[in-house]
Amino acid sequence: MRVCVLKYRPNGIAQDLLDALDELGSTIRVFDVAQCRTEVRGGVRIEYTVDGETDTVPYLYRQIDSFDPHIILVLNNQGMEGNALLYAIADLKEIPLVNWYFDDPEFFPDSLLSADPAFVCYAVIDDNHADRLRARGNRNVVLIPIGVNRRRFEKYAQIPSTHEYQVTFVGKSGQTHINQIRKEIETGMGGIPDSMRRGLDAIIEQAALRIHTNPGMTARTVLDEIIAVTPGFAQFGDHPQVRPRLLSIFDFKASFSLRRDTINSVSNAEVTIIGDHFWQPYLHPTARLLPSVSYDQIGTVYRNSDVNINVSRYQLIESVNQRAFDVPVAGGFLLTDYKTGIDKLFDPGREIICYTDGADLDDKVNYYLAHPEKRQSVIEQGRERILQDHTYAKRLISLLTELDKLGIRKGSVPPGEITQRKLAPGLGEKLEKLAGVLEKSGQTETARRIGQKLDRGTGHRSYTR
Repeated sequence: MRVCVLKYRPNGIAQDLLDALDELGSTIRVFDVAQCRTEVRGGVRIEYTVDGETDTVPYLYRQIDSFDPHIILVLNNQGMEGNALLYAIADLKEIPLVNWYFDDPEFFPDSLLSADPAFVCYAVIDDNHADRLRARGNRNVVLIPIGVNRRRFEKYAQIPSTHEYQVTFVGKSGQTHINQIRKEIETGMGGIPDSMRRGLDAIIEQAALRIHTNPGMTARTVLDEIIAVTPGFAQFGDHPQVRPRLLSIFDFKASFSLRRDTINSVSNAEVTIIGDHFWQPYLHPTARLLPSVSYDQIGTVYRNSDVNINVSRYQLIESVNQRAFDVPVAGGFLLTDYKTGIDKLFDPGREIICYTDGADLDDKVNYYLAHPEKRQSVIEQGRERILQDHTYAKRLISLLTELDKLGIRKGSVPPGEITQRKLAPGLGEKLEKLAGVLEKSGQTETARRIGQKLDRGTGHRSYTR
């Protein structure tokens, strides 16, 4: 199977999936996506390259046409920024494209179409995300949970633990991400007025507090509330480039408050945070802060901690995050916050231990610190289950099975040609933009044929000279 993967650097999950594809014997073409951020007056300008090429869409079209993959895999919308023309390329070439979201799809601008092309599928890790996508009319949606790369962590489980840490939480504050996204908004997306720019910090704080102190509230519902009660905010807050960024900031800010309060609830134990300097003002006086560790080395921390704590971000309603799989495979013991979907992945109490709130976490930390033999039993049972059922190779097999159920299979369009099928009506705007971009880059024959198809099928104008 030939697979194209758009890999944003650096990206640990992308490498995990590449290892899984290699394990499955796939022939892989990796597109290296990079983000270039330039400071400008009032904010930042963002540009993207693919394999160092700045004219990304024509380059992708040529490379995909030549490689003729069975599937195109996009992670968290990376490489789709701008106008999602890769969706149009996939449908023209009859190549299944999966945009696999490891975060809430609503956090990404330009990520979703108003109508599903026949060869585009959205994969999500949380049932709640899937339900919302289907509710807005997206038919090709599949649930594929997070998994583990057995190659990344198996070696750590064989190394004797030094028990260097007693209780550990590994994770950044999210403040760097918040600062970056805020600069993107300040650049002027949506024509942000000066008065709104000055009040943005207060809105972010208000939204985060509302999410954190009201169970069941989400970034989406809070933003809708703010839009409803704040005069003049609707045009800005609902702008297609601004809204996803606000949702992401709200979630990161509220999730940091959740993590701070949960971790600070642990008493009578030595707590270590492996994270960034933004943690420092919020830690309990007895806790210590150590610098972040690269994903490639994080297994040593998991292995050498008596107890690892997991606190998911608010965006996860039913599913679990990466730590739930990585920690046990690295040979570490994990206490994770309970999510309803965890029962479908593990046998709670035997393969994984969950807590419900800060007080419950504190009790379980003290209990399992006093019972190392029970920790070891959970580690072994959880690790066995994960390596049997929850590797990324298994996830990719499940993804292909789900695509087959939806009838999303590679077509028979030969290199150099485009589909003869009638295309989805909602794709017309993307196809028109694609034809214009290809014509400008010198791919005039392809642009002409797309234009002819638009004239016949959608009523849009043709790109012919």
